[in-house]
Amino acid sequence: MGDGDGRPAVVVRPAPRRHDDLFAAEVWAELAERFRIIDLTGDDPAADEAALEAALPEVFAIVGQPDLPRERVARAPRLRAVLNVEGNFLPNEDYEACFERGIHVLAAGPAFAQPVAEYALGLALDLARGISREDRAFRAGEEGRVPYGGGQGVLLRHADVGLVGFGNLGRALHPLLAPFQPTIRVFDPWLPPSVLRERGLVPAPLDETVARSQFLFVLATATAENHHLLGPRELALAPPGARLVLVSPAPGGAE
Repeated sequence: MGDGDGRPAVVVRPAPRRHDDLFAAEVWAELAERFRIIDLTGDDPAADEAALEAALPEVFAIVGQPDLPRERVARAPRLRAVLNVEGNFLPNEDYEACFERGIHVLAAGPAFAQPVAEYALGLALDLARGISREDRAFRAGEEGRVPYGGGQGVLLRHADVGLVGFGNLGRALHPLLAPFQPTIRVFDPWLPPSVLRERGLVPAPLDETVARSQFLFVLATATAENHHLLGPRELALAPPGARLVLVSPAPGGAE
């Protein structure tokens, strides 16, 4: 499944990233040893597109998320894997065509979940204690004391927390929240309530999750079905002083 030296051909097109954003030098060297790399991380999108078209008949795997409609998949008879380097499955690939051909389509969500979960926890603590706000005030010579209660400072410890979505990101965030001993409500219509209860979580409808949460984490993958999941009506249900942490894997998780 290669050309010339017999190594399988792998297209690397992770735009807007570059390959050195994704691979450590030693990993890239090992990949280049095992596969014939067609690196399409140039600054000319039209040239990269033409090179991808030319590579389709021989490509074994694609690293990235270029447009893969059914007709393009059909022109890649040797394609066996597409490795999406985004945290979400984008709508520019014909997943049904890949499934029919036995092409594995993988995403980097599980790998991204841990650092994003830590980032989400950091945002929540910032919102709880006003870290960024007080830093700005300090730089402006207007710093003051942050109270432990009231509207400016709240505690994550023993707080009511809501998770909208409990996929890779929610599962990574859950143990990070555990030391704060919160009550965690979860809205995720894809999961049976028993799965959530087994983890010590409280399954709840969306309205209840929003209305009962001092900290609301929006973690759901954006899809056509949940577009505008959170709008003015839903957000108006949030209690006064609630903190909203939006870390959905793609735009459109909440508006």
